[in-house]
Amino acid sequence: GHVVVGTTSRGEDALSRTLDTRADLVLMDIRLEGAVDGITAAQQIRDRCRVPVIFLTAYADDETTRRAGAAEPLGYLLKPFQEPQLLATIEMALYKHAADRRLRASEQRYETTLSSIGDGVISTDEAAAVTFMNPIAARLTGWPQAEALGRPLSEVFQIFDGRTGERLEDPAIRALRARAIVDLPPNTILRARGGQDIPIDDSSAPILAEDGQVTGTVLVFSDMTGQREAAVALRRAEAELARASRMTLLGEFAASIAHEVNQPLMAIVTNAESCLRWLGQDQPDIRRANDAAQRVVRNGHRAAEVIASLRALASNTSPRMVPLDLPATIEDALVLLRAELDRRNILLQVRFPAALPMVTGDRVQLQQVVANLVMNANEAIGEAEPEAEARTI
Repeated sequence: GHVVVGTTSRGEDALSRTLDTRADLVLMDIRLEGAVDGITAAQQIRDRCRVPVIFLTAYADDETTRRAGAAEPLGYLLKPFQEPQLLATIEMALYKHAADRRLRASEQRYETTLSSIGDGVISTDEAAAVTFMNPIAARLTGWPQAEALGRPLSEVFQIFDGRTGERLEDPAIRALRARAIVDLPPNTILRARGGQDIPIDDSSAPILAEDGQVTGTVLVFSDMTGQREAAVALRRAEAELARASRMTLLGEFAASIAHEVNQPLMAIVTNAESCLRWLGQDQPDIRRANDAAQRVVRNGHRAAEVIASLRALASNTSPRMVPLDLPATIEDALVLLRAELDRRNILLQVRFPAALPMVTGDRVQLQQVVANLVMNANEAIGEAEPEAEARTI
């Protein structure tokens, strides 16, 4: 059942009696003593303590019902009435009030959640007018929520293409038209109310009622300033890394030049010493000295070709592909190395199959491969014993 916790016949006392008694429901006559009528008192109770009100009155004229409706009563019972009618009206009012409280609590919970997240959130009605804006959205757009409510989204949320400066279409209109989630294109700029341009990422989705009708849209967007700055910093770091890699490559290239050119230079020195030795004898051996001098010339050309080959490799130029006599090409490369192998008592034996066909390739690069294989073997063998150690390629 229900317990009456207080009564008053004066409209001026209705609010205070409701607060003092902590009433769960108020039965209110429209005509009361004093300057405040029941409708005004009901409005005060609604605004201050949200206690449900049921009007009990003998008046049902248009003006009275219009004013009573503005007070949002949960029941309007005309006198005379029966007790079962009153009890049913009270039960329905309490039930509806409890449902309204749950709905308000849910709305408040969702509003608090949306106000607390780190993204900007704006919702609109089906005409793309702003119905909600969280604090992040207000800060980014420069529009306080109180000023933005009811305005077209296109006025509050102005977006442009960051590359061309072209104004972009209202995302709420796009979502309403597509009836689906739509994303902003890359490099979108939000122009705030004060004229500041802010890079953003955004998506907009329609709000669908249970019957499938579109009742509005919700727009979620993020300030991408930090991410854009991080991307710029990353590109700068990548450029620095590429520059450091190029410097490392130059160092490796210099070491490669030293390694590759060392072989023909070593042969030049060896043949030059031989030439001087043949010429310095009591009876100069002109033929052998001339042969040694010819080898010096060939080795000099060989060194120039190695440098040219390395330069071509560094500049990514294509190899110089020509027909080659493979045995002759390899023998020319080994001539440069035999003196060093002889000095270390290493015998190099070379055998080729008969009637090898011509091949196409870069002569210098091929000779460098052969020379590197032989010199690596030479270094791996170490100093040999006085008796020659034979190796076959």
